[in-house]
Amino acid sequence: MPTLQQVTLAHSRRLSEIYRTRDVRIAQAQSLRDVHLRALTSAAKAYQKYDDELSVAREKQLATEAKAEAARSAALLGAIDRRGDRFADAQMSRRSTDVEAVVSKRRAEDAANRKYEAAITSLRDMPPAGRDKAALDAERTRRIELEAARRTHDESLME
Repeated sequence: MPTLQQVTLAHSRRLSEIYRTRDVRIAQAQSLRDVHLRALTSAAKAYQKYDDELSVAREKQLATEAKAEAARSAALLGAIDRRGDRFADAQMSRRSTDVEAVVSKRRAEDAANRKYEAAITSLRDMPPAGRDKAALDAERTRRIELEAARRTHDESLME
């Protein structure tokens, strides 16, 4: 036994078919009527005027649509250009920021390495008992400064 949904769907399809058939028949009847009316000599002038006015109206419509299409295209191209310019500006800014971040990181790393090398070089002048502690302190300071340089670099890239 069909469900209510199936029955409703079948009914809807049948009504659609009936309406389509009716619309086709009405269009055929109107076409046939127009052919017969155009064949009358008294109506030929009126139909010619109607056809001419319809042609002029269609030409105006096509011209208006062409203008609208040209305006849409111009607006779209303008928007594309603006978006491209903004994207290029953003890319340049990002690259500049990246370069600055890398340069800053390298400077900080170089400074940390110079301090470490100076501390290691100064170990020769220290008494042997304090060298191990001074070397560990220099290494720890170097690691802290390198980590700070890395962290600063990463934070600047996140902005």
